[in-house]
Amino acid sequence: MRLELEINGQKVIVESELAGTDLWLHHKGQTWLRSFAPVATRRAGGRKTDAGELLAPMPGKVTKVLTQVDAIVKAGEVLIVMEAMKMEYILKSPQAGRITSLSCELGQQVNLGQKLLQIDPVAVKS
Repeated sequence: MRLELEINGQKVIVESELAGTDLWLHHKGQTWLRSFAPVATRRAGGRKTDAGELLAPMPGKVTKVLTQVDAIVKAGEVLIVMEAMKMEYILKSPQAGRITSLSCELGQQVNLGQKLLQIDPVAVKS
């Protein structure tokens, strides 16, 4: 939905989406999140995550899968690209490790907080 906001005295129209307790705002290539959940549960769409899980930050379509099961990845490595609300989201590895499961595929529609893959920590050589 489109919202009209006043920022520093100027009217700005932003794209928005309310997903559970999270309000996402998108404007000129930037995204903001305002969660109304308690701080302890804010990660990944309002629920706690296990270490090594990569979850969808919002509902959208998987447009690229740049890894596979058993791949060794570095922290910060781009693993999945999503499109949501006509914007591209680059999802990076939260830690170094080995991909143990891949729960999404190219072209798949995913929900907010949906598990996309699992990484088990291992020593990764630079």
